[in-house]
Amino acid sequence: MYQPGSRRRDWLASLAASLLLMSALSSAFAAGPEVGETVPAFETVDHSGQVRDFDSLAGERGLLLLFFRSADW
Repeated sequence: MYQPGSRRRDWLASLAASLLLMSALSSAFAAGPEVGETVPAFETVDHSGQVRDFDSLAGERGLLLLFFRSADW
């Protein structure tokens, strides 16, 4: 049986549940090290095939790493 306002109440309940779920999921994933935190040791291969670590990549003013992952996988 239809009750006035039930659609709106259902919609609001769904929205609240979705926002709660998105909030919980976003806090579960860290974006990276916090400001001032020490970066863990790592090695990677650069565009020319040489193995590099943080010290060999960082310059006088630090290091900015940019990762690009194609969506065509």
